[in-house]
Amino acid sequence: MLSRAGITATLLTTALAAGVIAPPATAQEASFQVTEDGVTGADLNDIVTLLTAVGKIAEGVNTAGDTTDTPSGGSSDLQIILDPLTALLDSLSIVSSEELSLDLELTDLIPAHRMSPVRGQTADGATVVFPTSGRFTSGYGARWGAMHEGIDIADPIGTPVLAVMDGEVISAGGANGFGKWVRLRHDDGSISVYGHVHTIDVSVGQRVTAGEQIATIGNEGRSTGPHLHFEIRPAGGSPVDPVDWFAEQGIDVY
Repeated sequence: MLSRAGITATLLTTALAAGVIAPPATAQEASFQVTEDGVTGADLNDIVTLLTAVGKIAEGVNTAGDTTDTPSGGSSDLQIILDPLTALLDSLSIVSSEELSLDLELTDLIPAHRMSPVRGQTADGATVVFPTSGRFTSGYGARWGAMHEGIDIADPIGTPVLAVMDGEVISAGGANGFGKWVRLRHDDGSISVYGHVHTIDVSVGQRVTAGEQIATIGNEGRSTGPHLHFEIRPAGGSPVDPVDWFAEQGIDVY
């Protein structure tokens, strides 16, 4: 049974890597169909059910270590998940993500790692603090046809947002796309960005220290849910992957 779970998860992972999953027009399980002209009768319930099931498998459903198949006519938690999952996978076809644009984040459905304001330090001993608490939901890189220049950490509106290092506030207010943001210039010249914030607790020109609250998580601007968008720009230049940057300071985002 566990080997079957592995095969099913592998099939799904391969499909997701190739593009967005959608049932063909002939599938009895399909609640919508995809043609060259687009999507008709769109209903994401099937995909949500599918990905939620995979999330349950990833969490370790049926962790008792039983690697034998369930006897004919029997059932188990994993069997209940895998039977409809396998049936749905058999009916799925792959379409390019460029052909089918759906605002659906896989990480919204599969449990993500939860972060907290852990501390690290730079090579020269300066304190570094992870800027908030919450689930890591989106990484740095290409996303939906654009460049995502930071990482997203999701938590309820009002969750404290903290300065990652000592520095000075250079922006505190409205920002296109982010609704509202705070930007800090740190003592080493780097700039950190905190987007989609709900409240702003600092003002331009104010001096802040690592770990000091500067804002709270919000759902402002172009956002699909409450989260903090965080960027880091070493030496004030182009952004880099915050996951790698935090790792250099001794903070493991994953």
